[in-house]
Amino acid sequence: MTGDGTIRGMLALCTAILLAAALYLGRSIFAPVAFSLFALAIVWPFQGALQAKIPKLVALVFTLLLTLIVFAMLGLAIAWGSGQVGHWLLSNVDPFSVCLSLPIAAVVAFTTSSTKRARFSIEPP
Repeated sequence: MTGDGTIRGMLALCTAILLAAALYLGRSIFAPVAFSLFALAIVWPFQGALQAKIPKLVALVFTLLLTLIVFAMLGLAIAWGSGQVGHWLLSNVDPFSVCLSLPIAAVVAFTTSSTKRARFSIEPP
């Protein structure tokens, strides 16, 4: 019964392809869910250890505040890093403008020439 094994193999292949496509298309949903499960896995043992020493509600509030502080610090680190990248880009805009002006000049020269042949130089403007 080699046909039965072939059918099972093809079914497994189709299932893997459909699962990969579903994960790819649902990445905007699965990424936050995975992040929240990761955060839960980190916070849960901490909150359980606190519950053994202090009342449940106090441990929950303390854990929530600590989690919010950590997330705020992560957000500030991301904002700071983005600001550093933006500052670097603005301070180094001249080399980029030269690199971008060459192809733009070539397109303008090609589209405005009367013979429809490219007449441009490779020299920066």
